[in-house]
This record gives sequence, structure tokens and C-alpha cells, in this order.
Amino acid sequence: MRAWALRLFAVLMAAFLLVTACGQRPVRIGFAGPLTGPYSDLGVHGRNGAQLALEEINALGGVAGRRLELVVQDDGGTEDGAVEAIAKLIQARVVSIIGHMTSAQSIAALPVAQEAGMILLSPTTSTPELSGIKDVFFRIQPSTDTAAMVLAEYAALDMGLDRIASVRDEANQGYSAPFHHAFAQEFQVHGGDIVLELTVKSRDYPDWLKVAEALNKIDPQAVLFILSARDAAALAQAMHLKGQFLPVISSGWAMTDELFTAGGRTVEKIIFAGHTFRQKPSEAYSRFEQHYRERFGHWPSFAARYAYDALHVMALGLERTQGSRNGLAEALSKIRDYPGLDWPITIDAYGDTFGPIFVTMVRDGQFTTLKKIPKRQGQ
Repeated sequence: MRAWALRLFAVLMAAFLLVTACGQRPVRIGFAGPLTGPYSDLGVHGRNGAQLALEEINALGGVAGRRLELVVQDDGGTEDGAVEAIAKLIQARVVSIIGHMTSAQSIAALPVAQEAGMILLSPTTSTPELSGIKDVFFRIQPSTDTAAMVLAEYAALDMGLDRIASVRDEANQGYSAPFHHAFAQEFQVHGGDIVLELTVKSRDYPDWLKVAEALNKIDPQAVLFILSARDAAALAQAMHLKGQFLPVISSGWAMTDELFTAGGRTVEKIIFAGHTFRQKPSEAYSRFEQHYRERFGHWPSFAARYAYDALHVMALGLERTQGSRNGLAEALSKIRDYPGLDWPITIDAYGDTFGPIFVTMVRDGQFTTLKKIPKRQGQ
């Protein structure tokens, strides 16, 4: 009888603890990204990836015995929208924020977050302007200047180019300008020259036919795109309409399904350099992809993968702080070799991380690896 009573007591205690945990207030995590506007593919995929990770974590018991709750704000893909989104999330009493999805928005929102002591963990911000600084900004996407240098080297040595034009989006200046600068410097090292620099602002709805006409007048060997997927597709179409079938090289910004949806056959053979790609999926990635497609009905882009990893990394940090924002920066900076979907994630004291670089090409409507450069910390 005594053994039976002890077993009953254990069952009742377990039930009591479960009810108590479920009755605790959830740990609220913010998400800030562009759910509308020209960069909405990044924001929607990012929100979905974070939501999927959160649901998986909650199914396993949450963080420190508490459920996670995602509070979402649309930043509209603008600097003002980013500042407003962060302010609203702070008012909503989130403990930390996943975001932003573009460099310009992260740069704009950082002072507000810094003043409030609010940790930002960005899935996709890659501007080197935020590297090597001790603040509240963390990321799992390596700095983009390393990918720009690899792309320039590939263009010069593997493609034999020495005379190209470039088109970049000033609306995401924090990303596009450093990428262009790093590319140009490395390209010049190998004897190359940028013969024409064109800038557009995506939110002003550029006339892509006029951009294509300007490229025709210069007649470069190739064109460098530093544009979102939607804009890269639009310019590729405009170039084809003008009978211009030049090789195109691009930053990794445009590597989402939106490129294929909007560009079709006109984006074939575009070459990219970026930190995101996996030709042979791991078992973990295959599970993620299946769950994502079942949950949201479409393929996950790199933004979804990175946001999924970012939410898991944030949860790991919050587990170490028992769901509190206090000590979260230190907890995140001690994360070592977290098994992310693309590579093991280690965050240093400055909130930065490093990863391999892939040169890829669009071939038959999908990204195909041309070359992989191993990660080199401190590049």
C-alpha cells in the first residue's frame, strides 16, 4: 500500500508542477521584420521560421518551464518603420527581439534598443558596420564583406572579367554600400574595374528599363546586382527585353524563391556568393524543410532557416537566464558550436559569427554549388 501511495503522490506532484508551469506567464520574444514592402519575402519567411522554432520549443516544454510567445511587428522595410517597430515591442514588454531582417533597419533601430537595453538577434543582417562592437546587437549571419571579396575573386579569376557595371539599392545602404566597396577593392586587386555604378531606391519603384538602357550604353562584360530578389528579377527581365544577355553576378540578398517567381527564365545562370547554401541537406535540415512546408505551404528561403536558428539560439540564451533579459548578452556570447541548419553557430564577445561562403549559380530554376570557401574567423 505504501508503494502505491508513493506512486500516486509522484503522479499528483508531476501533474501539479505541469499545471503550475502552464500557469506561468509566457516568455515574450519580439520579431521585427518587413512583412510588407519590397523586402517582404525576407520578413514573411523570417517570421515563419521563428514561429516554427517557437512551436517546436513549446512542444518540448518551453524555456525554464515557461511557454514562449512571439510578438510580431512589421517594420515595412524602412528605417522609420524599424524604429517604430522596436518601440512597440519594448512597450509590449518582450524580453528580447529577433530582428531586423535587413542591415539598414538594424542600424536604424539599434540606438533605440541600446537605450532600452533590449537584445536584438538578427537572422540576416550582415553589414560590417556593426562588426566588432560591444552592444546589444547580435547576429547569426556573418558579415557580408567576406562574401563580396570571394565574389570579386571568382569574377576576376574564374570568369575572366575585368570590366563590369554595378547596380545597388540605396534603400538598404547599410548592406549594399559595404558589399559594393569590398567587392570593388578586391576586384581591383585582380586588375578589374567597375566602369559604371548605378544606384536605385527600391521604395521609389525604379524604372528598370532605363537602368537597362544605361547599362547598354556602357556595354560592360557583366553586371553586379546588389538588390533584393524582387528587384533583381525585375532588372533581369528589363535587360532581356532590351536584348542584353550579359552575365550577372549578385550578392546573396536575392537568393529567395521570389527570384524564381518574379524572374522565371531571365534569372538563369546568375552567380551568387553568400553564406547560405546546402546542396546536400543534413537530416536536421530535411526535417525542418518538411515541417516548414507542412506548416506554411511553401519552400523555406535562407531567411526562414536563419530565423529558425536565431529563435533556437535565443531560447538557449534565455534558458541560461531562466527566461530573464538580465544576463542575456553574456549568455548569447558564450554560445559555442550550436548545430544550426547551415553550419555550427558560435557567437563571439562582439555578437558576431563566422561561416563558410558558397559560390552558386541558378541552373534549371534552382541554386547549384560552384565552389565552397571554408569559414575563416577574422576575415
